[in-house]
Parts: sequence; C-alpha cells; structure tokens
Amino acid sequence: MRIDNEEDITITLFVNECTNGIYLRWINSFGEWCYYLFNTGIKSNVIKNSDVNIVNLLRSVDYSDNYHRGTNYSLTKSGQKSIKLCVPFVDEENYHFFESLLESVYIDMFTGYNNDVSQWIRVNISDGTFARDKSHLQDFECVLILPQTQNQTL
Repeated sequence: MRIDNEEDITITLFVNECTNGIYLRWINSFGEWCYYLFNTGIKSNVIKNSDVNIVNLLRSVDYSDNYHRGTNYSLTKSGQKSIKLCVPFVDEENYHFFESLLESVYIDMFTGYNNDVSQWIRVNISDGTFARDKSHLQDFECVLILPQTQNQTL
C-alpha cells in the first residue's frame, strides 16, 4: 500500500474467531492506535457502601406504621463492574502486542453507533502481574474495569 510517495506501510491483520466480544482501542507506547476484539469471560460487580453512614439513635424498638427504621445505614452505594478478557493461543510476538494494552493509559471500549457515529467509553485494565512462560502458545488474560456507577444515594 503506497500513499503519496511515502514509504510502504505494512498492515497486519489477525483473524479472531470471536463474534460476540468486547472491542477495545488503545494507544501503545509508540503513540499508535491498536484495536482488537476480545473474548469475554466472567463478569463481576463489586458493590460498596459509602464511608458515610447515617446512624439513628433509637430509644425504642417500637414500629411506626408497621416499619422500624433500623440503625447505621449507608448514605450511598456504588458498583464497580469488571469483565475478564481473553485471547487464546497467543504466540510471543502477539503477546507483546497485547502487553501494550496493559501498559496503556488510554483505553476505550466500543459501545455501538449513534447516528452512524461510533461511540466509545473510557475504561481501564486492572492492576496485576502478567507473566509469560516459555511455551510457544499461551492464553492472554486480563480484567477490564468499567467506569464506576453510583447505584443509589439518599
């Protein structure tokens, strides 16, 4: 492929059999955009209570209108969803390509189209230790962290 007397550009395409995964784009350490459709695994949602609790000092155990307010409940609840991503049977060269995802500070997830314009949302990859053994093919796995959600607020 030649563009206006510039040097040849090589574009390498990797075929992925995944048809229902998560499509990510990220900027690697060379400033290049990288794209890949990842297989998905276990999805989890960690729900946390806020640090601020409302403490009712009740002087009785009586019910008012068949309801007892209880004590010590959270002011807010938030959720943090995560999804395990996987690429099976990755060779060493391509494993380095996927490591650039782990090192990137700019990662977006494709969420669909709106009026023929692609929609992306900023996501992150969880902290961790990622090791490659000496086998020729190895699965690449990481955990995608979606933006935190505010579930309820009083």
